[in-house]
Formats: sequence, structure tokens, C-alpha cells
Amino acid sequence: MRYSLEFTKSALKELQSLDRKMQLRVAARTSELCADPFGAGARKSGD
Repeated sequence: MRYSLEFTKSALKELQSLDRKMQLRVAARTSELCADPFGAGARKSGD
């Protein structure tokens, strides 16, 4: 199951203000999280 992610207008504005390299890093990571939000890097909150 693939999840979706929606950015708020203010988050999109901030994302657009980043340099291109950082925008690509954010896009890659959000894509990974949508594909597997509970992957190896995920932690339980409160731990």
C-alpha cells in the first residue's frame, strides 16, 4: 500500500525557497516515506 502526502501552501512556499539540491533531497525522502512510512528509519514515539 502506498501512502500519499500533501503539503500545506506555507510548506510548499518554504520548499520552493530551498536550493535545488535540497528540494531534490526532500522529494526523494518524501517519496521513500510514502512507499514505506514504517521502514528501518522509523521509531516509536515516546521511546
